[in-house]
Amino acid sequence: MTSAAFAQDAAPAAQAQRPESSDQGDASGQSPSADIVVTARFRSETVQQTPISITALSGDALTQRGVQGVEGIARSAPNVTLEKNTAGYGKSVIAYIRGVGQSDFLPAFEPGVGIYIDDVYQGTLFGSLFDFADVAQVEVLRGPQGTLFGKNNEGGAIRVSTRKARGDNSGYIEAGLGSYNRMTMKGAFDFSIVPDKMFLRIAGGFSKVDGYMDTIDFACANPTLAGAIPRQVPQNAEGNCKTGTLGGQQTYVLRGNLRILPTDDLEININGDLLEDTGEPAAEKLIDVNTEGTSPLALYQNGSPLGPNPTGYGIPFDKRFITADKYSSYVNFTDTRNNLAFPRVSNVRSWGVSGKVDWSINPDLKLTSISAYRAYKGEYVENWAGAPIHINTNYFKPTHWQFSQELRLSGKVSDIAEWTVGGYYYDAKTELNDYIYIPLVNFAFYGVDPVKDRDKSAFAHVVLHPIEKLAIEGGLRYSDVTKTYTFNRYVPNSGNPPATLPGFENNPSVRSGTKRVDYRLSAQYTISRDVMAFAVFSTGFKGPGVNPRPSSAAELLPFGEEDLKSYEIGLKTELFDRRVRANIGAYRSDYKNLQLTVTRILPSGVPGSITANAGSARIQGLEGEFTIEPVDGLNINASVGYLDFKYLDLGDAANQVGGPCATCTTPFVPKWSIGAGAQYQFDLGGHGTLTPRIDYSYKSKTYNDVSNFEPGAIPGYGLWNGRISYVSQDKGWEVALQIYNAADKHYFVNKFHGYNALGTLLGQPGLPRTYLLSLKHNFQ
Repeated sequence: MTSAAFAQDAAPAAQAQRPESSDQGDASGQSPSADIVVTARFRSETVQQTPISITALSGDALTQRGVQGVEGIARSAPNVTLEKNTAGYGKSVIAYIRGVGQSDFLPAFEPGVGIYIDDVYQGTLFGSLFDFADVAQVEVLRGPQGTLFGKNNEGGAIRVSTRKARGDNSGYIEAGLGSYNRMTMKGAFDFSIVPDKMFLRIAGGFSKVDGYMDTIDFACANPTLAGAIPRQVPQNAEGNCKTGTLGGQQTYVLRGNLRILPTDDLEININGDLLEDTGEPAAEKLIDVNTEGTSPLALYQNGSPLGPNPTGYGIPFDKRFITADKYSSYVNFTDTRNNLAFPRVSNVRSWGVSGKVDWSINPDLKLTSISAYRAYKGEYVENWAGAPIHINTNYFKPTHWQFSQELRLSGKVSDIAEWTVGGYYYDAKTELNDYIYIPLVNFAFYGVDPVKDRDKSAFAHVVLHPIEKLAIEGGLRYSDVTKTYTFNRYVPNSGNPPATLPGFENNPSVRSGTKRVDYRLSAQYTISRDVMAFAVFSTGFKGPGVNPRPSSAAELLPFGEEDLKSYEIGLKTELFDRRVRANIGAYRSDYKNLQLTVTRILPSGVPGSITANAGSARIQGLEGEFTIEPVDGLNINASVGYLDFKYLDLGDAANQVGGPCATCTTPFVPKWSIGAGAQYQFDLGGHGTLTPRIDYSYKSKTYNDVSNFEPGAIPGYGLWNGRISYVSQDKGWEVALQIYNAADKHYFVNKFHGYNALGTLLGQPGLPRTYLLSLKHNFQ
């Protein structure tokens, strides 16, 4: 690492009118010879210089590939899963890197993958599914992270950087129209408040789209099968039995960056953001029904012990409630038996403010402080029946706030060493505020469960250069984390104050925690100017938690952290006069103390089903990322990931109903993930440029639960996207047409396996073919 690279911010004022480092490189494939500048190690260096498995995508690259939000990143990064979660988990994300992550949104669990916006950790999976706004760059770091920044991240981290103010009166405004009455409007403006000293950038946007799944009145569409289910659509509706849609969304976003340069050695960035995301429940439908054996729906059949009319409508609950159409559902959010109506919503309102101070004490010493506060409120509903007859319906209004403080001191000793020491503090509180309604067994309760998280950590990292071309790294992290979960469970309509749910008297609390040291060792050797090899050993963990869904006080128990040891080797190359860039790697992870559901004899002496640490696994795989520019203007990119997951020991999670098996693989993670794209820029001879682009992404078969329930699996599928854009000669105007799922492939984003526990299997189809036509005007 050169001293110039280390002293990237030694003169912030001199950089005020220049693009930020995250804007200088374009990972879209516009030119493989262009350096892609990243700050994963908090110093400016190219991807090719960084001994980390990292994917970097500039804001322009995201636009060209049609990536609009977090879940789109996985199409361009190997061994990365980022998907929308099931409707019952609200606006949360399924996040896995190299087979390690988390899908359950409950704050009883820690995320296995860290998501950061402008260096600020997003504390929960709920609220982490967001569209991008004025993004400069995204970096995906694979493998354990934590000896250089932020919170410990077992699987890896995703770092989103927004654009900084430059005070150059630049900006843009963009409008778009598309499928399902989609309308978009976004823009940004960058101006100077005090010349050369203070700049402000304001960005905002609006997006609205109708739902792509119709909800159908079952009694209207099937009068001979509906029994006593009342119609929702009036008799005079002239055959139209549609009651609404699922999957619609309306979003407002506002973001600002105030950049202050009091002196040549001091830079202060104050960021603020506000998101108002209101919408319908996710586009989820019933795809299978289990009425046999111990399934709860066996109670909703003729001859049930509940009586001759167990559903109350004179008909059983069976496969009649599965629609033939791929994009329709008979779901109803009002239980007419008890006149209980749930709002058809899936909302989140979040906001945050952060302050980052970079002080170059001298050319060889820099201090960085990051202070941040974030909060959100959500609201969403899930009818786990996916039908007009309710069996288990949940309504959530989660709230969350968090405060974090990070402090880093970085220095260098001549050309021999660079070092960083730092500390991280995180304090958060999340409340679920849930209403659980189970009319199948005439049961309901509501909870106000506060969950408090605290993390006090310290880290140190050093890079040594013992000889020319060789760099050796070492890092340590000490973590002290705690989680306290209080179970406030109450009986509805039981007076004021309400009666507590039996077994949860006195609002019991459960605490989990750990204190531990993790470390990282790596070696990097520059074979030539264009070839670098590296090897890394690192450890990480997913924090301890609390059994999230206890059915009695006996199951109020904590569980410990997961452990990961990761080994990887990699080679980064630039060949043929830098027209070909090829980065390849191999890794192995030893994964222990997995957080799994087990049935055990509890400390109370009775058996119970709980989340606990059990078993171990081995994960190994290969990764490759390639960029080619065979001729000027033609750019080709590709990525491939292979992952092999194997349980080595299941402990007492073995032979559990609904539990993992020795030959099972981890859920949500494909064995193969492939992405490829190509674009060519046609020069129109003084009249601008025309650039067509095509992208393809593929992931092999995935399972949606630890037991690898075959009907709940998602077969492998590939998606084609396309884009064509025209840019005027002065770059002031741009017109673009984006096509998503060009082949109109029918596939599922996720499925929820409630086949045994609830009697239903639900699935969320992905969007069919859609388009977006946009017009953009750039200022300056």
